[in-house]
Amino acid sequence: MVCNGGFQIWSGLHRLANMELAARLRNAGIRVEMELEERSFKAQMRSANRCQAAYTLIRGESEMEKNIAIVKNMADGFQCEVAENDLFEHIVNK
Repeated sequence: MVCNGGFQIWSGLHRLANMELAARLRNAGIRVEMELEERSFKAQMRSANRCQAAYTLIRGESEMEKNIAIVKNMADGFQCEVAENDLFEHIVNK
């Protein structure tokens, strides 16, 4: 996995929706890695740290139900909830 900057998306159960978001972000020139293996959340966050992802985008079951995503800054640990409608714009402006 080669992150080194960019975003890593934790896919959860809504893999197709997250794959579509990843494709849109890549088309906008943003480096994106997506975790495809069925591993624990903790293991996926360790993977994001190892590949030096600048941000992690978390869209699991509960986030998808609320129409939000959690964007976590991996350098300082700050995370915020972003409404689904604002997500693409929020990420592109990072």
